[in-house]
Amino acid sequence: MFRVINDINNVSSPIGLVTIRLDASKLYDLIETNSRGKKQMFVLDQNNDVVLHYNQKYIGKKYPDKALLVSIKKIDDKVGAINYKKSGEDFTVVTQPLTGTNLSLVALVDKESVAEGLTGLQASIKLMIIVLTLLGILAMIGFYHFNIKRILYLTNQTQRVEKGDFFARVPDMSSDEIGLLGYRFNQMVDRIRFLIDSKYKMEIRNRESELKLLQSQINPHFLYNTLDMIRWTARLEHAMETSKLIEQLSKMFRISLNRGNHWISLKDELTYSQIYLELQKGRLGNHLTFTFYCDHEVLKAKVLKQMIQPLIENSIHHGFENFRISRHIYIRCFREASKVIIDVIDNGKGFPSEDFQAYIRNGYALSNIQDRLYLAFGDDAQISIILKDSPGAWVRVMIPYQENGLDKKV
Repeated sequence: MFRVINDINNVSSPIGLVTIRLDASKLYDLIETNSRGKKQMFVLDQNNDVVLHYNQKYIGKKYPDKALLVSIKKIDDKVGAINYKKSGEDFTVVTQPLTGTNLSLVALVDKESVAEGLTGLQASIKLMIIVLTLLGILAMIGFYHFNIKRILYLTNQTQRVEKGDFFARVPDMSSDEIGLLGYRFNQMVDRIRFLIDSKYKMEIRNRESELKLLQSQINPHFLYNTLDMIRWTARLEHAMETSKLIEQLSKMFRISLNRGNHWISLKDELTYSQIYLELQKGRLGNHLTFTFYCDHEVLKAKVLKQMIQPLIENSIHHGFENFRISRHIYIRCFREASKVIIDVIDNGKGFPSEDFQAYIRNGYALSNIQDRLYLAFGDDAQISIILKDSPGAWVRVMIPYQENGLDKKV
């Protein structure tokens, strides 16, 4: 390489020439890559003389491959690339003029070398495809587990409800849209089950009560007249005690019918219970005693008909079974805030264990009263068993205070 040195005072007047010698092999080490096309780059001047080449014997001479020179001339604007074939190998010829000189850089790129260079890229692309495929499969599995599977489970529970199984439930696992849908489904099933328990079963009980009422009201005047005739017959025969018992039974029967009304004043309910106890005392004699206590202010309260008598009957039949000591039953009624409290207490055997809720659920009389209370008052009324310090049983009924009966039939 050379450079003309001009006079600093007269730039058009050359005063010398600088010649630069380069080690071509080291230059190639700087500009070439480790590929099969190594040392396929050289520099030509405008006369196609070799200025730089890895083979020193070509420098200063015409490039020996005339076919390549002809191909280079076909490149437009002296910048571009063409395909070239030599000795059965395919090359891409690229030329680039060197700015400020009459030289051109020529490079021969072996296509096989390019393909080898792309092998690593292809491997990387394949690896990326495999990784993306695995990620896609994991995403599909996650989507199925967290979405599709839950929707299918919800569909299955819906089919259970469709077949009449109202104990179907969906576990609350998340707060997303599917979780919210499951929560609403559980609320719907609970509501349906509640309506069935409170409406459908109540309707069945009402029908049963109406049937029993109709059966008990068969020609009531005939029954009254017959009992009255028997009572007067007993009086004529001077059987005064028998006449009294028949009169009590007639009165008890009249109260129980109550013209088909399911509600009765507490005063009449206590009268009914007292007559029942007096009839039982006629059978048991002095072995049975009873006491009634009632606040005057609750006598007008409306209660369910025949609500106290089943508790008394329970005490006599179960609490005093095979009981040899004197039997005593204490009935107490009073008001506590807006509630009417009714206690039935005896000195019998009591309950064998303290699992009182089991007795309420399984005992016929207790469960029947609890169901009737729920149908009439909902959660505002309850029946409970209270633990006593002394022997015997203590059953308490708590209902709202009211002086007008509800319209519900129970």
